[in-house]
Order: sequence, then structure tokens, then C-alpha cells
Amino acid sequence: MPNILLADDHDLVRDTIAAYLEASGEFKVLTASNLDEALEKMGGLDAIDLLILDYHMPGMNGLDGLAQARKSNPATKIAMLSGVANHDVANKAMEQGADGFIPNVNYKHPDGHTALVVWANDKVVMTFSK
Repeated sequence: MPNILLADDHDLVRDTIAAYLEASGEFKVLTASNLDEALEKMGGLDAIDLLILDYHMPGMNGLDGLAQARKSNPATKIAMLSGVANHDVANKAMEQGADGFIPNVNYKHPDGHTALVVWANDKVVMTFSK
């Protein structure tokens, strides 16, 4: 079973994506809320097959966090996740070693509920509203 490490400092984003992935029964999902915690878990007993790394969280310092994660475990696939980064940042992340980029957007419904929408390859892959 592949191991995915999801590193994001926003509880709603991290918990929702982790629950979605775990519900498939095809992945073991570990979570971290900052870069240091993610790097520590990458060095643990479980080999990480995919790191989903938030672009804008504590410890990242732009794309420096991507470089640190890549250096600490070169074999791990890394997908960057961001609701604030533009296409230029996504392209630069790919140039600097990211294997993928997942934009996410939080927005308010007219009824006041907050929704999380995650896109990959121009397709909505998950929505959650609270």
C-alpha cells in the first residue's frame, strides 16, 4: 500500500484531503502541519511514496522547502499544493523538482458555507463544504 504524506498547515484542507485518500482504501496517509514535521516523518520508518506539500506553510520559505524535501528523500514523488500560488510559481516548482502541482481554492457559498475545491489537470477531483 503506497504511503502518502500530506503536509499542510490548514486543518480543513489537510484533514479533508487525508480523509478522502484514506477512504479509497488504497493509501496509508500520514499528515504534517509544517515543513519540519514533514521532513521528520520522511526520515521515519515508513518510506514515503508521495509527499503532497503545501506551498505556503510554516518553514517553506517559498520553494526552499521543496528543495529541502527533495534533498532529504530524492526518490519520493512530490506534488505541490497551493491556493495562492500562480502559474509562474507552479512552473518554477516543476522546474525545481516538483513532480506535480495541485491548485486548491477555498471560497464562500452564497449561503455562507465554506467550500474546498481541489483541481488536478483542469478537473475537479474533490469538493467539501462546511
